[in-house]
Amino acid sequence: MKKGDLILLVLTAVCTIGVIAGFLWFKKPAIDCVVYEKNEEIGRYPLNTDTTVRIETSDGHYNILKIENGEASVCESDCANQICVNTKAANKAGDTIICLPHKISVILEGRR
Repeated sequence: MKKGDLILLVLTAVCTIGVIAGFLWFKKPAIDCVVYEKNEEIGRYPLNTDTTVRIETSDGHYNILKIENGEASVCESDCANQICVNTKAANKAGDTIICLPHKISVILEGRR
């Protein structure tokens, strides 16, 4: 391997790490929390207002969405696997919380 090849390899690695870091750490802050059931919007809530919302699904199940201090989380659900409840609170545009058994998606949106 020549010296030029090594320099090119290092530069490529640094650029790749920079791009990945940009996507992961420098997301824009979210403004709205949008709730979808089966890809249809069923609710939109501002993140700057603390609230707790019971989301009733069309088949009789529920999830409880909690918005507090600019973060959204699912704090309770009657689904079997509880993955949505154990997902960390979302606070950046593009963050999502999914409840697959209930076909519920919580997606945070930023400025349009």
